[in-house]
Amino acid sequence: MTDTNNAEQPEQSLLRYDANSPSGLVWAVSRGCRKLGQPAGSRNGRGYFEVEHNHMRLMAHRVIWEMHYGPIPDGLCVDHINGRKTDNRIENLRLATKAENGQNQGKQSSNTTGIKGLTKHSVNGTWIGQIRCNGTRYSHYSRDRGEVVEWLKNKRQELHGDFARYE
Repeated sequence: MTDTNNAEQPEQSLLRYDANSPSGLVWAVSRGCRKLGQPAGSRNGRGYFEVEHNHMRLMAHRVIWEMHYGPIPDGLCVDHINGRKTDNRIENLRLATKAENGQNQGKQSSNTTGIKGLTKHSVNGTWIGQIRCNGTRYSHYSRDRGEVVEWLKNKRQELHGDFARYE
């Protein structure tokens, strides 16, 4: 079962948006084990909520977006503004390109500095800040950690705008 950009969406009458539901969706009708008003969907292995419809798994945040605004245009995806995969409130969702969605990702789990894009050279102790945007890598080096952190913040804001994520 897969989620595709053009996957058939469940009938609007089967689901209802409810910001207080864990997934953001509740069942609008009782059918089998699905009860009226019961939270719809479950978390997948990547941490996103999804609902099942016609033997297909659909991402809950995509269903919610389409309930409010209609079909998602080709080439765009639905981004969680605050970076939390489980926060499907409509005010936390926006359309983004794949590149913009990637810019809004948090730091890697292997990050040891606590700052996205910041590393320390193991031999000479120099701090290194790196950002990639549209295939170009931007770098800044300094012995002053604060200087590199400030450069990262400013450069990320310049390059990524509303999609900049620092942590």
